[in-house]
Parts: sequence; structure tokens; C-alpha cells
Amino acid sequence: MILFLCLSVLFIATWHMVRYVSEDVFLEQKKVYLMSFARALDKRLDEDGYDRILKEAGAESVSREEKIAALNRALRDVTDETASVVEGLGIGFYSRELDAILTYGPSAKFGNTIGQPIAPDHPGRRVMATSTPMVQVGTMVRGNIMNAMFPVVRKGEVIGYIWANELISDLETTLRQSSRIIFTLLALAYGLMTGIIVTFFKKMTSAERKSLASAHAAAEETHRLGSLMYLVNRAVVSLLIADEKTFEDALQKCMRMMAEAFEIDRIFIWKGDAAGDALSFRPVSKWFGDVGQKFEPLDFGAESLSIKSLGDWKNRLARNERVKIFHSRLSDDERRQIAASGVLSLTGIPVFLQEKFWGFVSFGSCLREYEFIEEEEEILLSGSLLMANAISRKEMVQGLMQAREDALSATKAKSSFLSSMSHEMRTPMNAVIGMAAIGKSATDLERKDYAFGKIEDASRHLLGVINDVLDISKIESGKLELSSVEFDFEKMLQRVVNVINYRVEEKEQNFVVHIDKNITGEFVCDDQRLAQVITNLLSNAVKFTPVRGSIRLDARFVRDEGDIVTIQIEVTDTGIGLSEEQKERIFNAFEQAESSTTRKYGGTGLGLSISRSIVELMGGKIWIESEPGKGSTFAFTIQAKRGTKSRALLPPGTNWSNLYLLAVDDDPVIREYFVQMARQLNVPCDVASSGEEALAMMDARADATTERNVSYDICFIDWKMPGIDGLELTRRIREKIRGKDLNQSVVIMVSVAEWSTIADEAKLAGVNKFLSKPLFPSSIVDCINECLDVEETCPGKSGEGWNNDFTGRRILLAEDVEINREIVLGLLEPANLAIDCAENGSEVVRMFSEAPERYDIIFMDVQMPEMDGYEATRRIRALDAPNAKTIPIVAMTANVFKEDVEKCLEAGMNDHLGKPLDLNDVISKLRYYFNR
Repeated sequence: MILFLCLSVLFIATWHMVRYVSEDVFLEQKKVYLMSFARALDKRLDEDGYDRILKEAGAESVSREEKIAALNRALRDVTDETASVVEGLGIGFYSRELDAILTYGPSAKFGNTIGQPIAPDHPGRRVMATSTPMVQVGTMVRGNIMNAMFPVVRKGEVIGYIWANELISDLETTLRQSSRIIFTLLALAYGLMTGIIVTFFKKMTSAERKSLASAHAAAEETHRLGSLMYLVNRAVVSLLIADEKTFEDALQKCMRMMAEAFEIDRIFIWKGDAAGDALSFRPVSKWFGDVGQKFEPLDFGAESLSIKSLGDWKNRLARNERVKIFHSRLSDDERRQIAASGVLSLTGIPVFLQEKFWGFVSFGSCLREYEFIEEEEEILLSGSLLMANAISRKEMVQGLMQAREDALSATKAKSSFLSSMSHEMRTPMNAVIGMAAIGKSATDLERKDYAFGKIEDASRHLLGVINDVLDISKIESGKLELSSVEFDFEKMLQRVVNVINYRVEEKEQNFVVHIDKNITGEFVCDDQRLAQVITNLLSNAVKFTPVRGSIRLDARFVRDEGDIVTIQIEVTDTGIGLSEEQKERIFNAFEQAESSTTRKYGGTGLGLSISRSIVELMGGKIWIESEPGKGSTFAFTIQAKRGTKSRALLPPGTNWSNLYLLAVDDDPVIREYFVQMARQLNVPCDVASSGEEALAMMDARADATTERNVSYDICFIDWKMPGIDGLELTRRIREKIRGKDLNQSVVIMVSVAEWSTIADEAKLAGVNKFLSKPLFPSSIVDCINECLDVEETCPGKSGEGWNNDFTGRRILLAEDVEINREIVLGLLEPANLAIDCAENGSEVVRMFSEAPERYDIIFMDVQMPEMDGYEATRRIRALDAPNAKTIPIVAMTANVFKEDVEKCLEAGMNDHLGKPLDLNDVISKLRYYFNR
């Protein structure tokens, strides 16, 4: 009886000791666990804390209640998302300034607390007062809880705190479950010992010594199991209190202690991954002893592992069955299969977390063939559960941190993208607004036409940028599609230059464009995308080149392979340059050379990444040559088809050899440009570097000329030159001509400045015409032709396509917006078309059904009231009229994606025109359908 009493006392003491140690370990784990949630939520706020949120919401100067509501809207989703990770978790933000609970997640349970202050004696006030994290157990807002509180500190000031808590009842439930497991293990151990003792007393015979020895062995076994459990608990405690930086070391220490306690050589932790019905495993951590390191690990992640004694080992583990390998019980083939692993015995313990199969832990030995008894396996299961739980907790925290980083990256990408698009849109908008002002103030028709032309060019570029905004998702996913058209290469460059020219003028930069003489006529590729790349490179060159620096654009002919032409375009500047390391990453999205670049020059670096994608789609490549402080050259190649139209600078039979030209410019590059142009045009041309040199050359030529009564027929004179500038030189030329009774020379002023800024003074000085820098061959030719009263050679300049007279043809225009109808009527007025208008789909159907033979074509808007364009088209096609199924119906809509065009065709339309309308496209469609 005394023995049983002693055993009972020993059992109760051991039970309480183990229970309290387990409770301490559990509560310590919970404290770290809850505090990790609070810390993770704190990192979701940026460095400005709540002020940034109020500023973005426009709630900086509103009432306290409105501020609380704005902060709640911004932070509620973050709180609810975090609270949903663990059932029973409560988590939220508190503002010290507003003295109010901002969020309490999940909001479905605790939303009624929003706006309330905490009690005066609430421990959260001590956290804010001392700026010290705290874990408190007691009765607070939501009841009896364990509450981890973390101060929110921004710019050295505590602006509030964040908490994460669980109900004590939930914790007690978990503790009771753990206690039951511990009690069961101890009961088994002590029951075993008691059974041995009872057996000892029942079978006390002459073999007394042997029975006593057995009882002693049982006592030692019980002591050994207790020691094993104690060692496992110690090992897991070191793992539970580890932070993110020391976690891996703590996990290795934990596995080492368990391995030494059970005298095994290796431990593997395998996590299960389910893909459909298939189950695979991957190792998340492993430990090798000295012997285990000499052999290869047994790969449970391999599909080829097939040991007959294990059977369907994957599903056995998933059914919570333990798998075991013993070398002596394997067949010869199976021994050869695992020979490289050196395994003599191995036990796989399945792990379930929250009643779901998580994976398993394998405990193996290369020294002995040992089979764990059931009590040992239960101890190993306890350690496996705690290790898996710790790994899951770490992965969850890492997931939260990664989600935060992803959110910050997405926010940064969004801000960078918006900044880039703002820059890209404001550039042509500045040209539109500026040219509109110039056009309104202009008194002569020529000047107004000039302004309208620049507005048209800038507007087309802006349309291209808008299309890029719509396509950005396709660019990032690699699904960008090119739209090839036939276009004039030089005119495309002129449109690009017109957009950025005003910025060149602002910085007084020297900008030169040179086009290879072999690049003539038209080409077929995506001119909008090509213009986008060139605009981006030129914009960067202007941005990173100092005042009065130089920029040069060269278009070179590389090779001609059949009808495919390779063109190389280079943009060279005298800007800040780049280092080798900067050149390696300059084409990455959202990056610039260094962080200070954004502060000094603006921009995001998005353009170069997009440019590279476009160039590669065009069959080319892009690269950079640069040195810090010595400027940069961005170059790229593209492949394009030759167009069907080709033209020379001069019409066949034109001979300018009897003309005499003079080019005066202090820039040697411009002078060389005129020399090369003159050779290409076969016209005599002299160049001078200053006004003084030009006057001397004119005197010498006038004195030597006997057959002509003029020194030079046309003079191209730069506006700004040192010494005698362009205006003063023009005045002196006029005086010389009057003094010598010579014929008047035509003076063409050349400048990067806007004509309106110098027009009045230039005309008084005797300037005849103005030519904007940078110079283009066709611009020079057109200017000379105008001087000679010759028809312009540049196609499109006089309104290509307007020789089409559509008298007698009638259009049915379906458009619900009045200004859009007015635009179409105005654009098509010179074509002599009769146009009837309908304001919705129902009206279109009615008008056509009443007089189907009256109309030759229908222009159909897609989005209209009462009945949209798709339904109207379907109803027209279903009419029993002679031409209901054959009359051309052309969609006229701002929906321009490929799927939008396909939707129009599926509805029964014949073609598609995108808004804003391109007049040449409209005329082309009319000509096609009228001439079929």
C-alpha cells in the first residue's frame, strides 16, 4: 500500500511538473506568436503613419469622427485579412491623437468598438506612454484575454498602438487538449510501471531476484521516457522563443537534441504538397549526425521510391499511419534501392495541424536497426507536432511580410507608372495648349495653319500614349501586339521632333537630325510604337543633357534583304552619362541610374523597359554606349518592310544646278549638314561660320559674278550666332543688295525658337521665310520649292486624299453625341457627300428600313441609348430588304482593342474605325467600299 501511495504521489508530482512546464512553453509561444502579428501589422503602415492615409483621403481638416471613419476604411481590410489567419484572433489599430479604436478585426465581430476610447487604466496607455511592447493577461475590451500590444512609433513619436489577442477560454481549451496528451503519456508510463509492480507481487516466487530485476528495469525505463520527454520539451522551447533571424539555428539545435536523446543519425522534416489527387513531399529542414553525413539521404520526394514493405506509403501517411523501414526485413532489390542512403532503420511520423495532413518527420539511423516502442513514438510525435507548428508559424509570418513587401512594391510600381504616364501625357498636351494659344493670337492664315499642324502632330502622339496606357498590362505580360501600317519615315520623325522641340528650346540645346540618304520613301511597321521609342530616347536625352548641350539623332541604313530593311537609330547626347553598373540595369522596369536621378530629373525609368519590348517585337535590339560625364548614345535597330510608295526629294527632271545657296551657322554640324544636302540635291552651296564671314563671301562673289545680278539666290541664316546675329546679318545683306543694285536674295531664318517669338523683328529685318530646327531634307526642299513657286513634293502636305469627290453618295451616320456628329460632318464636307444622321440604334433601323436603297454605307456608333450599335446591326441584317445583308456597316467607336473589333464583326459589321477619327482612314474606307 505504501508503495502504491508513493507511486501516486510521484505520478501527481511528475504530472504537475510536466504540465506547468508545458503551460509555460505554450504561453511563451503564444506571447511570441501574438506579438508577431502586432509587429507584422505595424509594418503595413508607411513612415508617415496615419497622416499619409488622411492626406490621401483628403481628411486632414475634417472632424474627429470623419477622420476615424477615413482611417477605418483604409485599414479595415488589412486588419480583417490578418485576423482571418487564425480563428479567434482579434487584432486592430488605435490612434493616440484621436483617442479612438480605428479597427478591430474581424470587423464582423468587433465593428461596434470603432471610435471608442480605451479605459484610463488600460495597459495600452502604458504601452504608448513607455513606448515598450507588452503582453498582458486580463479582462479588457473583449473580455478575459491574452493581449500583445506594440507601440506605433513614427518619426520618434508614439502615435498609437497595435494589438493582437486571443480569449483565455480559447487558450485554456488548447491547454486542456495538450494536458490530456501529456496526462495520457504519463498515465501510460506509470500504468506500465504499476503493472510491473503488481505482477511482481503476484508472481513472487523463488525467482524473486529475477522479478526484482524486471521491476528495476521497468522503473529505469519509466525514468528514461521521462528524461526523453524532458529533453524534447527543452529542445522545442528553444525553437519556440527563436525569432526570424535565429529560427533556422534553433531548429537545427532542436533536431540535434532530439537525435542525441534517441541516438539516431538523421532527422528530415517533409511537407506534403497536394496537386489534385496526387501527393508529393518536399524537405523543409534536415539534420545529419556525423555518421549520417557520409550517406545520401533517402529521397521521399522522389516518385520512384517503391518499397514493398511500405506499401502505399504516401496515402498511409495521409491516413495517419506510421511507416517504418528495417534493413533486415527488406528484399535484396529493396536493399540495393536504399543502399546509398545507409539507412538501417527509419520511422516516419505523420503530422496533422488543425486536423489537416501537413506532412511527416522521418527519424533514421545508419548505426543500428532500432524499433521505437509506442511511448517513444508518442514522444517523437509530440516533438514533430511542435516543430511543424513552429515552421508553419514562421511561414505564416513570412507570408505576411511578403504580402506587405508585395503591396509596397505594387504601390511603388503604381506611383512610378502614374508619374511616367503623367510626364508622357503632359509633354504633347503642353504642345497642344501652347500651339492653341499661338493659333488664337495669330493674325495671318499661314501662322494659324502652322499652329494647327503642330496641334495635330501633338494630338496624334498623345493618342499613341493613351493607347500605351491601355496596353500596359499586355506589355508586362508579354502580349503586346504591333499594328503595322505604311508610313513616311521622315514625316514620322518630324512629328516626334515637333513634340519635344519646345523642351530643346527651353534648355537652349543644339539638336541635329541626320537621315541616311538611303532611307527614302515609305516603310511598313508600327509607326506609333516606333515613334514612342524615339520620343522616349529623345526625351531622356533632353532631360539628362545640360543647358546648351548637344543632342543628335542619326537614322542609318544598315542592310536590305529582299523587301526587309534594317534601320539603326541612334540618339547621342552630351549629358551626365552612365557607369557600367548603371548600364546593366537601366532597361529594367521602374529603375533609373540611381535614386538621386529621380529627385533631380524626375521620371520612373518605365519608358526604357517598354522601349526594349517594342524594339524586340520589331526584330531588333537596343543598347547603350556611355561613360560618366561624357554623355550617352542609345541605339536600336528595327526591321521593316519597304512600302509600295517611293519618292525622291526632287521630282524627275528637276535641275537646281543654276541655284546658288548660302548656309550661315556657327555650328559645324549644321554646316556639314547643308554641304551633304547640297551634294544630294546637286545644287551649289557655300557655308559660313559667322555673319562676318558670310558678308565677306557675298562681297567676293558679287565682285566676281559677271553673268548674274545676285550673289546668292537663297540664304539659310541661323538666328542666334556670336558677333553678328542672324537678324543683323539679314539687315546688312539687304543694305548691300540695295547699294549694289542687285536682285533680292531670299533669306530663310533657321532657328529652334518658335517663329512667333521673332516674327515681327525678323520681317522688319527682311526675312522671307522661317525654317525650324532640327532640319529635315524634305523641309529644306519644300522651302526652296516655295521660294521658286514649285508644287510641293512632300505627299500629304496638301491634304492627301482630297481629290476624291463622292458626289451622289449618301451616308447614314449613327451617332448619339452632337459634337461627334458635327466633327464627322465638318471633316467630310469637302467630299461632297450627303449625310443623314440618327441619334440611336432604333432610329438607324427605322431610317434604313423605310428607304434601304437610299444609303450607300452606314457609319455605326457602338454605344448609343435605347439600342446599341451591335443590336442595330443585327436587326438591319435580319430585314427583308434587297441590300440589308450587303450594305457596308462600319463601326465608329472608341473601343479599339482586338476583342472589340472582333465583337463588331461578329455582330455583322464589315469594318472598324477607331475614335478619334483619322481623316485619311475615313476617306480610305469610303474609297474602298464605294469602288468595290
